[in-house]
Amino acid sequence: MLIEVLAKFAGELEARNYRYALIGGLAASIRGRIRATEDIDLIALCNLDDALDLVESLGNCGFSPLLENYEQVARSALLIPVIDRSSGIQLDLAIGLSGFEKDIVERADPMIFEGHEIFVATPEDLVVLKTLAGRARDLDDVKGIVEVLGERFDWQYCLAAAKRLESAVDIDLVQQIKRLRPS
Repeated sequence: MLIEVLAKFAGELEARNYRYALIGGLAASIRGRIRATEDIDLIALCNLDDALDLVESLGNCGFSPLLENYEQVARSALLIPVIDRSSGIQLDLAIGLSGFEKDIVERADPMIFEGHEIFVATPEDLVVLKTLAGRARDLDDVKGIVEVLGERFDWQYCLAAAKRLESAVDIDLVQQIKRLRPS
Protein backbone atom coordinates (compact mmCIF):
# COMPACT_ATOMS: atom_id res chain seq x y z
CA MET A 1 0.00 0.00 0.00
CA LEU A 2 2.93 2.37 0.69
CA ILE A 3 4.05 2.18 -2.94
CA GLU A 4 0.52 2.93 -4.21
CA VAL A 5 0.27 6.04 -2.01
CA LEU A 6 3.80 7.07 -2.95
CA ALA A 7 3.05 6.66 -6.68
CA LYS A 8 -0.17 8.68 -6.35
CA PHE A 9 1.62 11.54 -4.59
CA ALA A 10 4.62 11.39 -6.93
CA GLY A 11 2.22 11.62 -9.86
CA GLU A 12 0.82 14.84 -8.42
CA LEU A 13 4.32 16.27 -8.04
CA GLU A 14 5.25 15.27 -11.58
CA ALA A 15 2.04 16.76 -12.98
CA ARG A 16 3.23 20.10 -11.57
CA ASN A 17 6.80 19.55 -12.84
CA TYR A 18 8.22 19.35 -9.32
CA ARG A 19 11.27 17.15 -9.05
CA TYR A 20 11.43 15.00 -5.93
CA ALA A 21 13.32 12.23 -4.17
CA LEU A 22 12.16 9.51 -1.81
CA ILE A 23 14.12 9.62 1.45
CA GLY A 24 13.53 8.16 4.93
CA GLY A 25 12.86 4.60 6.03
CA LEU A 26 11.28 3.41 2.79
CA ALA A 27 14.26 4.67 0.76
CA ALA A 28 16.66 3.07 3.26
CA SER A 29 14.80 -0.23 2.89
CA ILE A 30 15.19 -0.01 -0.87
CA ARG A 31 18.89 0.87 -0.68
CA GLY A 32 19.86 -1.32 2.29
CA ARG A 33 18.13 -3.84 4.52
CA ILE A 34 14.36 -4.05 4.55
CA ARG A 35 12.75 -2.71 7.71
CA ALA A 36 9.24 -1.88 8.77
CA THR A 37 8.09 1.65 8.13
CA GLU A 38 4.64 3.16 8.18
CA ASP A 39 5.19 6.50 6.49
CA ILE A 40 6.68 8.06 3.38
CA ASP A 41 9.26 10.84 3.32
CA LEU A 42 9.91 12.97 0.24
CA ILE A 43 11.89 16.06 -0.67
CA ALA A 44 10.30 18.17 -3.41
CA LEU A 45 12.01 21.03 -5.20
CA CYS A 46 9.54 23.87 -4.99
CA ASN A 47 9.20 27.07 -3.06
CA LEU A 48 7.13 27.34 0.09
CA ASP A 49 4.12 29.02 -1.53
CA ASP A 50 4.00 26.40 -4.31
CA ALA A 51 4.17 23.61 -1.72
CA LEU A 52 1.29 25.17 0.22
CA ASP A 53 -0.73 25.51 -3.01
CA LEU A 54 0.03 21.87 -3.79
CA VAL A 55 -1.30 20.72 -0.43
CA GLU A 56 -4.43 22.85 -0.87
CA SER A 57 -5.12 21.17 -4.22
CA LEU A 58 -4.55 17.58 -3.07
CA GLY A 59 -7.98 17.16 -1.52
CA ASN A 60 -9.34 15.90 -4.84
CA CYS A 61 -6.65 13.20 -4.84
CA GLY A 62 -7.46 11.91 -1.38
CA PHE A 63 -4.75 13.69 0.62
CA SER A 64 -5.29 16.09 3.51
CA PRO A 65 -2.93 18.06 5.72
CA LEU A 66 -2.25 16.10 8.89
CA LEU A 67 -2.20 19.21 11.08
CA GLU A 68 -4.61 22.10 11.21
CA ASN A 69 -1.72 24.54 11.52
CA TYR A 70 0.20 22.96 8.64
CA GLU A 71 0.98 26.35 7.08
CA GLN A 72 2.68 27.52 10.27
CA VAL A 73 4.62 24.24 10.48
CA ALA A 74 5.63 24.55 6.83
CA ARG A 75 6.87 28.10 7.32
CA SER A 76 8.95 27.20 10.39
CA ALA A 77 10.15 23.66 9.54
CA LEU A 78 9.83 23.55 5.72
CA LEU A 79 7.88 20.32 6.18
CA ILE A 80 4.25 19.52 5.44
CA PRO A 81 2.83 16.30 6.86
CA VAL A 82 -0.14 15.00 4.88
CA ILE A 83 -2.26 11.89 5.15
CA ASP A 84 -3.80 9.68 2.51
CA ARG A 85 -7.41 9.54 3.68
CA SER A 86 -8.20 6.12 2.19
CA SER A 87 -5.25 4.26 3.76
CA GLY A 88 -4.30 6.46 6.71
CA ILE A 89 -0.68 6.49 5.50
CA GLN A 90 1.26 9.62 6.46
CA LEU A 91 3.53 11.35 3.96
CA ASP A 92 6.01 13.98 5.09
CA LEU A 93 6.83 16.45 2.33
CA ALA A 94 10.08 18.34 2.90
CA ILE A 95 10.36 21.54 0.90
CA GLY A 96 13.77 21.35 -0.73
CA LEU A 97 15.27 24.81 -0.60
CA SER A 98 18.83 24.10 0.56
CA GLY A 99 21.71 23.29 -1.75
CA PHE A 100 22.10 19.82 -0.24
CA GLU A 101 18.41 19.01 -0.73
CA LYS A 102 18.66 20.16 -4.34
CA ASP A 103 21.67 17.90 -4.79
CA ILE A 104 19.75 14.96 -3.32
CA VAL A 105 16.88 15.43 -5.76
CA GLU A 106 19.16 15.99 -8.75
CA ARG A 107 21.16 12.84 -7.95
CA ALA A 108 18.10 10.65 -7.24
CA ASP A 109 17.78 7.52 -9.35
CA PRO A 110 14.56 6.54 -11.09
CA MET A 111 13.50 3.06 -9.97
CA ILE A 112 10.46 0.99 -10.93
CA PHE A 113 8.16 -0.29 -8.17
CA GLU A 114 4.94 -2.10 -8.95
CA GLY A 115 4.94 -0.49 -12.39
CA HIS A 116 5.60 3.05 -11.09
CA GLU A 117 8.75 5.06 -11.66
CA ILE A 118 9.85 6.62 -8.38
CA PHE A 119 12.94 8.78 -7.83
CA VAL A 120 14.95 7.48 -4.86
CA ALA A 121 17.80 9.30 -3.11
CA THR A 122 21.22 7.75 -3.65
CA PRO A 123 22.65 5.54 -0.91
CA GLU A 124 25.33 8.14 -0.16
CA ASP A 125 22.82 10.95 0.26
CA LEU A 126 20.70 8.75 2.52
CA VAL A 127 23.72 7.98 4.68
CA VAL A 128 24.43 11.69 5.12
CA LEU A 129 20.76 12.44 5.95
CA LYS A 130 20.45 9.54 8.36
CA THR A 131 23.76 10.26 10.07
CA LEU A 132 22.61 13.84 10.51
CA ALA A 133 19.31 12.65 12.05
CA GLY A 134 21.30 10.41 14.39
CA ARG A 135 18.48 8.33 15.85
CA ALA A 136 19.18 4.64 16.56
CA ARG A 137 16.98 3.44 13.71
CA ASP A 138 18.64 5.91 11.33
CA LEU A 139 22.07 4.58 12.26
CA ASP A 140 20.80 1.02 11.75
CA ASP A 141 19.61 2.10 8.29
CA VAL A 142 23.08 3.49 7.58
CA LYS A 143 24.71 0.18 8.57
CA GLY A 144 22.30 -1.70 6.30
CA ILE A 145 23.03 0.55 3.33
CA VAL A 146 26.79 0.34 3.82
CA GLU A 147 26.68 -3.46 4.25
CA VAL A 148 24.54 -4.04 1.17
CA LEU A 149 26.62 -1.80 -1.09
CA GLY A 150 30.02 -2.82 0.24
CA GLU A 151 32.80 -1.62 -2.08
CA ARG A 152 30.31 0.09 -4.40
CA PHE A 153 29.52 2.73 -1.77
CA ASP A 154 31.01 6.12 -2.74
CA TRP A 155 32.70 7.20 0.49
CA GLN A 156 34.44 10.15 -1.18
CA TYR A 157 31.13 11.74 -2.25
CA CYS A 158 29.59 11.01 1.15
CA LEU A 159 32.47 12.67 3.02
CA ALA A 160 32.51 15.67 0.65
CA ALA A 161 28.75 16.19 1.13
CA ALA A 162 29.17 15.92 4.91
CA LYS A 163 31.99 18.49 4.78
CA ARG A 164 29.77 20.96 2.87
CA LEU A 165 27.01 20.54 5.47
CA GLU A 166 29.13 20.78 8.60
CA SER A 167 29.15 24.55 8.91
CA ALA A 168 25.38 24.80 8.42
CA VAL A 169 24.52 22.15 11.01
CA ASP A 170 27.33 22.78 13.50
CA ILE A 171 28.02 19.05 13.89
CA ASP A 172 31.24 17.14 13.15
CA LEU A 173 29.45 15.16 10.47
CA VAL A 174 32.62 14.08 8.65
CA GLN A 175 34.00 12.32 11.73
CA GLN A 176 30.66 10.63 12.37
CA ILE A 177 30.60 9.29 8.83
CA LYS A 178 34.26 8.23 8.96
CA ARG A 179 33.43 6.08 12.00
CA LEU A 180 30.79 4.25 9.94
CA ARG A 181 33.29 3.13 7.31
CA PRO A 182 34.35 -0.50 7.69
CA SER A 183 38.08 -0.99 8.28
